[in-house]
Amino acid sequence: GEDLGECVAGKLAGIRELSDYFGSKVAPRWMLGMGWVFGRRIVQYIGRNADRLKLRGAADVTLGFWLAPFESVDWVTMNDGMFHDHPD
Repeated sequence: GEDLGECVAGKLAGIRELSDYFGSKVAPRWMLGMGWVFGRRIVQYIGRNADRLKLRGAADVTLGFWLAPFESVDWVTMNDGMFHDHPD
């Protein structure tokens, strides 16, 4: 496999490409992990705008771009064990 430096460089290049796709110089904060919980306001926003939201890219980073306009999103990190991750 590739070494850590190559892996990180590849991921950063992908994020830069996605940032360009969304017309941004940087990627916004995004969710990471196997489980996400959204409040009603966010779900309604995504539902009302689904036909206008850009879809290309990794789901977690893309959702970060979709939520970037919100000024009062409460980002909560779930403690380990709250969601099942991949089996080891």
